[in-house]
Amino acid sequence: MVGRIWIGTSPDLFNIACLSQALLCIISEFIGYADDGMDIVAGSSPAECNANLKTVVQERVEWYKKIGLPLNIDKTEIMGFGFEPSPVEIGDITIYPKNEMTFLGIKIQNNLKWSSQISLLCNKIRSAAGRIRVDGRNLTTGDKRMLYMGWIQGLIFSNSPVVLATISSSELSDLQTACNAGIRAMVGIPKYGYADITAIRKKFRIPSVEDIVEYSLQCSAWKFFAHCSFERPGPMTRSKANMILPHPDQRGHHAKISENLFVQAWNRIPLPVKKADKLQNVKYHLKRTLF
Repeated sequence: MVGRIWIGTSPDLFNIACLSQALLCIISEFIGYADDGMDIVAGSSPAECNANLKTVVQERVEWYKKIGLPLNIDKTEIMGFGFEPSPVEIGDITIYPKNEMTFLGIKIQNNLKWSSQISLLCNKIRSAAGRIRVDGRNLTTGDKRMLYMGWIQGLIFSNSPVVLATISSSELSDLQTACNAGIRAMVGIPKYGYADITAIRKKFRIPSVEDIVEYSLQCSAWKFFAHCSFERPGPMTRSKANMILPHPDQRGHHAKISENLFVQAWNRIPLPVKKADKLQNVKYHLKRTLF
């Protein structure tokens, strides 16, 4: 509560105070946004990880006391990747490790999958579809399309490309099915039964989930590589002329690293779009190509 009062009355003081969290502990990587924060510790063995975790917790408790902010222990969570952390005691309260946690609206799982986040996203989309069907019953189809683009497509864009770029084909299909419920509500057709959703999407220029993910990946890839040097020794080849990058190692977890995904997306971008000088032009050409 104290932090929220500071945000409303003096954002500068709050930011200065919270900035010291990132500088306090040298054995952890701190990620913070407003009054939400996360410490990431690592070690070569479970014993080292637990020791580092205990040290960081002690330093955080001390920091909260000195800074004058109350520590909300009920929202303090611990999660391990690749091992099971030992419970941590703060005062009379014991914090046990969890399999997943929510940080800034994103569900993070210890198995590095997005199944919980996709389930949450599908539920939000179906809820939005119900609102479109009920709240928009007296609106025109064009107005309900605006609701769809804001309430449903906005959720898809906000989860691309980091989350949706690495999900399985079945999860991608579940998302598209949930979005189809919103399209049915938009045009006023029954919730169940046959309907040519693809034709409806084309008529109202609504991209599929897969197209949105590809668009987000290519935009991110352009921002990542557009200003890099592509000069390499040797004769001019077709790949050099088309500004093609060597494909990275995609085995195991390497296939889900953002930079590796951006390399593949960059190679799929048409050459004229790669040479564009502004992101606005890139978005314009990609929308015409993908949507």
